[in-house]
Amino acid sequence: MADEHAHVIRVARYRADPGQRDHLLARLHDLAAAMRDLPGLFGAQVCTINEAPDWLALIARWRDEASMRTIADTPAAEVAQDVVGMALEERIEHFLTT
Repeated sequence: MADEHAHVIRVARYRADPGQRDHLLARLHDLAAAMRDLPGLFGAQVCTINEAPDWLALIARWRDEASMRTIADTPAAEVAQDVVGMALEERIEHFLTT
């Protein structure tokens, strides 16, 4: 039986360079779309943060850490590099389900 449960939740927060929030938001949506067919990904969503409106977040739910690493050398990885280049700050957290 296949494991249908995400064991890794990755929350990547980005604060845009001044005047670039809308552009960063669009690229985050591009990134989420590019990720959707990756094996082991249960979903990717772009979110705004109520308590920090100048920050945006990409939340991805992965089967496991090995699946999360499958993004390397994919078109999604190239979009991810664009996103990082547009951000004034980046904060990444990984949550492991127990």
